[in-house]
Amino acid sequence: IPLEELRSRFGSDPAIVERLSDRDPNNLDYIPVEAAEITLGRHLMVDPATRKLVPKPKLQIKAKKAALAGDGLDSTELEISTVDAQGRHVGLSGKVKVATTRGKLSARGGIVELKDGRASLTLTSANETAGSVHVSVTPLDRAYAAARLDVEFV
Repeated sequence: IPLEELRSRFGSDPAIVERLSDRDPNNLDYIPVEAAEITLGRHLMVDPATRKLVPKPKLQIKAKKAALAGDGLDSTELEISTVDAQGRHVGLSGKVKVATTRGKLSARGGIVELKDGRASLTLTSANETAGSVHVSVTPLDRAYAAARLDVEFV
């Protein structure tokens, strides 16, 4: 469909203009995509500079130590960052939720704020030898893909 026809169709719909265009139908535009990109839609976002669909930045989580003593006292720092598809740091902000299958997180409710795409918190082991413990980090605003990490309680 030609761009002018799209603008005419959607620019006359008050709900679309209100919600998507900052109340200005001239702000409506479209980006042609391939069928394969549509199936990846939730993993893509629009880059306004290039007017193309690009992979969403991802959350990355790393632990200073891969194994903790299952004594309820040992701990490790968890580092969270946002990276692009090539693994390069992206300075995004926002809140993320960190969850663990065992142990205790230093952040209340597991909520931490990314500042320039980085955040950290502490995971303290549980008083048990639980084996593999899963730690996940998910965005609260869905701007980037979630991440997961395994730590051992030995």
